[in-house]
Amino acid sequence: MKGKKVILGVSASVAIYRALELIRMLQQEEVDVEVVMTPDAQNFIRPLMFEALIGRESWCDPFSPRMPHIHLSRGAHAIVVAPATMDFINKLSVGICDQLLLSLCQASKVPIVIAPAMNPEMFANSSTQESVQRLKARGLTFVMPDDGMALCGETGPGRLAELDHIMMAIRSVLDQNNKKVDKAWQGKPVLVTAGPTRNYLDPIRFISNGSSGRMGIALARVLMQRGAHVQLALSKHIEAPNDLDSVLPFETHDELAKIYRQFIQGHQEGVIFAAAAPSDFSVKKARSTKRPKQDLQTLALEPLPDLLQTTCSDRPKAIKLVGFCAETEMLKQKAMIKMKQKTCDFMVANGPSAFGSPLNSGLILSAQGNRDKTFERISKEYVACQICDFVGSV
Repeated sequence: MKGKKVILGVSASVAIYRALELIRMLQQEEVDVEVVMTPDAQNFIRPLMFEALIGRESWCDPFSPRMPHIHLSRGAHAIVVAPATMDFINKLSVGICDQLLLSLCQASKVPIVIAPAMNPEMFANSSTQESVQRLKARGLTFVMPDDGMALCGETGPGRLAELDHIMMAIRSVLDQNNKKVDKAWQGKPVLVTAGPTRNYLDPIRFISNGSSGRMGIALARVLMQRGAHVQLALSKHIEAPNDLDSVLPFETHDELAKIYRQFIQGHQEGVIFAAAAPSDFSVKKARSTKRPKQDLQTLALEPLPDLLQTTCSDRPKAIKLVGFCAETEMLKQKAMIKMKQKTCDFMVANGPSAFGSPLNSGLILSAQGNRDKTFERISKEYVACQICDFVGSV
């Protein structure tokens, strides 16, 4: 994104303070940022705060002889509105231009990214949802809000999305190198699996692992933004993102195996990103009642069959398989062995520090053996972009 120019629009939401951090994140990637505030946004934060960060005047007044709604957009590569209120979204969808930020969006042909932030009931309101759909139909990109408790105490989708997710959307519209990759993903059927399985010892206790599912969720979001037809198979104990259309829940080893088989049976081409973390063992005999503590001192375990070997090895050649593995040592060597054993076309390998962390370090390998790519302590959202670039360019 180096050398790109982004106009950051901020509207009157209590989430406005997070726009300051978003500016820093953009500046770290050498993006030139202009700030445009709505009139009511100035009731939450003074323009001087933004001006101190960007080193220039922030824009607020539409009544200027310099016609900022015209000349600002002509030099920009994208407009990002974060946070975007219900008032702003509804006005933008019907063409109202009673403030500079709205006029700027209406007068521009550059990509626009909208990150809503509002009370959950306001976001769920039919007028807001209709406006979102109208703007999506016009080509605007939405980073849908997170589900959680709002400042008012009510719970539901409405909180401003994580800044990593907003950055991912900005990268997607700014990175001109991704045009070829986007064509590769457009309309392609994709299955992404994410999260751990659980294999129960009794109705209460189970064998599992520390996978957060974040890597798979990030992949599903990137692929959806690039036009793929994405199914996300997600551990049922991880909260499903509300911005993904097709989410298939699983819990056990067998349920995840069934999802792999159904995708392969239903498609002659596509890509499987096997980012889920299935357990390697199960108890030989699960109980229908809780085990006494003394029975847990020694457990008879049996290995579970490798999911990718048993469900994906006979897939059609046009279905590519991307495996994921975690190792504590000899990362590349062990990843190459697993890629061959599991009949994968690609393998993403990382260390155990990635489990439950927002950051990831590791490498991406190709079965063709002629190239690989490393990544060091970057967000999983950015890793997802790199994986999609790597796989989509083959």
